[in-house]
Amino acid sequence: MDFMKKVSHYRRHASEHFSLKPGFGATQVLDVAYYQMMRMADRVGSIQYYRYGGDSQDEDTTAPPRTLVDDGGTRPPATTTVSHPHTSTTARPDTPPPVPLRTRVLFPETWLWTNKTTGADGTTSFSVPVPDTITTWVASAFAVNPASGLGLTPSPANLKVFQPFFVSLTMPYAVTRGELVVLQANVFNYLDRDVRVLVIIDKNESFKNLVTYIQDNQVKKGRFSARVGRTFNMTAGEIYPVYFPIIPTETGDLKINITVISTGPSDAVIRYLKVEPEGVEKEFNNPVLINTGTLGTFTQDVELSFPPNTVAGSRRVRASVIGDVMGPSISGLDSLLKMPYGCGEQNMLNFAPNIFVQKYLTITNNLTPDLEKKAREYMIKGYQREMTYSHDDGSYSAFGKSDKSGTTWLTAFVVKSFSQASDFITIDENVVQKAVTWLVSQQNENGTFREPGRVLHKEMQGGSASGERALAAFVLIALKEAEVIPGVSELTGRAIQKTRTYLENDIDLLEDMYELALVGYALQITNSPRVAEVMNKLDAKATMKDGTKYWTKPETGIQWKGWAPPKDQAKAVDIETTAYALLSLGVQKDLEGGLPVLKWVTSQRNPEGGFSSTQDTIIALQSLAEFATMVYSPNFNMKVRLTSKTPGVPFQQNFNVDANNALVLQTADVPVDVKLLNIEAEGSGIALAEISTYFNTDEEIEVSSFDVNVTLFDETTKGFTVKVCGRWLKEGNSGMAMMDIGIPSGMTPDMETLDTSKAPMYKRSEMGYRKLSLYFDEFDKQVQCASIYMANTDKVAEKQPSVIRLYDYYEPKNQATTFYTSKVLADSGVCDVCGSECFCSAKAVKTMFLSENE
Repeated sequence: MDFMKKVSHYRRHASEHFSLKPGFGATQVLDVAYYQMMRMADRVGSIQYYRYGGDSQDEDTTAPPRTLVDDGGTRPPATTTVSHPHTSTTARPDTPPPVPLRTRVLFPETWLWTNKTTGADGTTSFSVPVPDTITTWVASAFAVNPASGLGLTPSPANLKVFQPFFVSLTMPYAVTRGELVVLQANVFNYLDRDVRVLVIIDKNESFKNLVTYIQDNQVKKGRFSARVGRTFNMTAGEIYPVYFPIIPTETGDLKINITVISTGPSDAVIRYLKVEPEGVEKEFNNPVLINTGTLGTFTQDVELSFPPNTVAGSRRVRASVIGDVMGPSISGLDSLLKMPYGCGEQNMLNFAPNIFVQKYLTITNNLTPDLEKKAREYMIKGYQREMTYSHDDGSYSAFGKSDKSGTTWLTAFVVKSFSQASDFITIDENVVQKAVTWLVSQQNENGTFREPGRVLHKEMQGGSASGERALAAFVLIALKEAEVIPGVSELTGRAIQKTRTYLENDIDLLEDMYELALVGYALQITNSPRVAEVMNKLDAKATMKDGTKYWTKPETGIQWKGWAPPKDQAKAVDIETTAYALLSLGVQKDLEGGLPVLKWVTSQRNPEGGFSSTQDTIIALQSLAEFATMVYSPNFNMKVRLTSKTPGVPFQQNFNVDANNALVLQTADVPVDVKLLNIEAEGSGIALAEISTYFNTDEEIEVSSFDVNVTLFDETTKGFTVKVCGRWLKEGNSGMAMMDIGIPSGMTPDMETLDTSKAPMYKRSEMGYRKLSLYFDEFDKQVQCASIYMANTDKVAEKQPSVIRLYDYYEPKNQATTFYTSKVLADSGVCDVCGSECFCSAKAVKTMFLSENE
């Protein structure tokens, strides 16, 4: 019986149960709905069998499937059916199947954080939608009363969310485009009866389905965008997993829509799979300070470009405009840097910027209750976490009591930040006093300070042999800031005078720009009569360019491999140096002298609102907040227009910015083919425009500061061991270094296997998003190695390379990036990770053709 006869016979027997659309032919494939499957299964007179093995199947990416394929197991038939990739549904049941009443889409990790006021009887009630998660929610509550104080629930209350028949989708949180991921839909039947079930994954043009089918008496696997279903019988109380192999072809949040229809109840869920582009993400920001003065105009061109080796589809350009110099940092308070926060100094990035933001918004009368609450919560959390890095003597170190002693530099930083925050949150005065007492105990007779701990921030060594001047200036700033805490002045008076005298006596020796800027600010806030001498020396070393003024150390420019961005962010030390200079100009209220410096500092901001690393971000934000209060004007009204000047690529976007929306970050996507973008503005005030470019690349585009080698051992489809070795290539040592080991899709590092025995400077590890971060005190010419076993925890084949990056935390441009992948897993297919569940076992394949004699 040929295929046309079989299709005709199928239509004749099925016509009493469903109707067909006109035009159905042999080259099209039925989209078999629930009742079609049920009736066809009932009417099959004979089954044809084909033997096949997983290794002998051909894969076809163009031919449409024409049959229903079953894995031939011992349980009731589990069938796969697909629609033709180029046609819509070709069959409809006359009697609708029992479809789900609603699709479950709400799956929060936590739920119901809310405040209510009770009535006189002490009770309250409210109605809220229950999330779609099948689980038991554990609820607790507390109440506050001015008379009786704090009250707690005696025991938690449980709310069970349940339905007797449902589906749960298991999949990785994120994968890389082009990988093959097997989605697992677990069907739960807690009914008291058996049911027949159809599980369907909806068609989505953003991914291909890997489908097993028979064509010309051969078992094949094809890749199509299709609506795929599997049907099977379930007994009462049974859990049955169904597998759908897919290959994402587009990046973004991939919508996965699973529908389960049965002879009893039905269910449907929508979940999202994050699909990321291949390679490593790079981002470059070009902030432009717009100053129209009073009813003036402004114009500036911004050049855009991408390297030639970017990953397809990864290029993006985003333009934003905000009517406040501090605006981008206010919007991005929770993510100023894309870096780990796992040590005592890095944690302060979650603390200190909130101080400057809240102070600035208070002075400019723009502090809303929501912003105040947000900043306060961040400060409280940062304060509480910082206490875990303290020592019994009151000092602080990067890794707390696991370090041999506290460090003078970090303790001074904590003292300064806690003192600055005391106006906004409750700071334990005893904590600050104890830390100040420890700092004073480290002071030498000549006014310098001992550093018993490890120097993490290498620039603190400045230009002096042992970093005495830079450290002395840094501690002096902290002690001066701490005078706002009651009882501190009695502890610091003599120490401040000794250190100020020491710095004044060394003015003639100051040549290093970082030291000059730091010492200048320290002498400025302690009212030294010799501060002008330092500022004059610093001013003589400034660079003036395009209306900006800044300070940069020689030979700090980054080297690129061929392509270089039109505008690159300066090194962290240059940003920090210039920010200290801006702080001094702010103390002097020198608006005219500070505006060119302000313009340069704002131009170094990253797309998240921070800068390069922690110290430069904190000092830069402090300087911007201090100076922005001087240029802020409530009489603000500006029109900003972005226009493409690239021939053949039209683009124009208008923004209106005034006092009512000055803190609202307005954004627009710019076509990636725009090479030159013009920014025009008219009106009054100061605003900030940012043009950010993003792309992925699968090879390094920067010259490496580290040598990195990667070796893989014991590779199987279950996992492998990755060993990463690195060493410093430049003179001397690096600062505190981070080794980020990318985690391949569907894999989990086994932390018990982490081996750092060949890494003497290793300190600790931290899990991040799709990466494992290892902390090192420093790297030098000696090779340090770390290894760990990566275990396969999800069914992902055809794995793409993962990224390994080694970099200096305080100067991230000193870095090296490389890629690694397991050849076994890169070459693996669906049968290697899924097996018989995905029609890969050498079993009989049942084809649901009707026989000629039926």
